Amino acid sequence: MSAIFRQFQRKVVEEVKLNGWDGKDGDAKLQWSFAGSLLYAVTVVTTIGKFHCHYLSIIIIIIIIIIIIIIIIITIITIIIMFV
Repeated sequence: MSAIFRQFQRKVVEEVKLNGWDGKDGDAKLQWSFAGSLLYAVTVVTTIGKFHCHYLSIIIIIIIIIIIIIIIIITIITIIIMFV
């Protein structure tokens, strides 16, 4: 298994050096789709952990929810701008 992984790793490094990589997954203009941003938001919320009654935890959760809402709004605005 280790040899297969090393071979794959060498191939990836070789391809990046030869062809370059700009960090994008495809040719799309947007990195984020609505589905992708929603998945990210749900992942962040569900992996935070247990909801403790400590006031700092509640403040952090509220801040994260606000950030998630902002991300979703920006995604929706971007989609509207693209199709108008």
